[in-house]
Amino acid sequence: LKRGRFDDVIARLGPAIKANPGFVPPRMLMGLAHLGKNAPGPAIEQFEQINQLNPKIAANHYYLGRAFLLRGDVESARKAYRQPLALDPSLKAVGIELAALSGEKPDDELLAARIEELKVALTRDPTNVSIRHALARAYLARDNVRGAGGELKRVLDTAPAFGPRNLVTATIRL
Repeated sequence: LKRGRFDDVIARLGPAIKANPGFVPPRMLMGLAHLGKNAPGPAIEQFEQINQLNPKIAANHYYLGRAFLLRGDVESARKAYRQPLALDPSLKAVGIELAALSGEKPDDELLAARIEELKVALTRDPTNVSIRHALARAYLARDNVRGAGGELKRVLDTAPAFGPRNLVTATIRL
């Protein structure tokens, strides 16, 4: 997933899911691979099945919200984003995205803390496109278009097929 090889992830996880349909981790990774491929339908299917298995996984609700957003279903995305905050109010990324979806400006302290978290994470794993993409979104939420553009370029250099980058790039150009 970190390198944007989503088809490889999907091919490898298919047999694991088929062998043990109730095991959550491969389903979560499969959903993330579909998100990376810009395929919200299969991602939503995986995340909804995870919710049936265990509705208390905050990250899964967050990813489900991202998949709904990718599909263009803003209302379902808002609903999905509220769930992880109910389970764990400290999830900064979810609070930031929910505020943006609701047309509100996220708390500046929250954004600053999230940006610092992401920068630290990047020092540990500089090629992780998901972290770079999250940092670009956080920069954009703070109206730092230049910072967001720089991170998106690094995502493109590392993983040209990373689909979510295109959504943020389109937002910048609008």
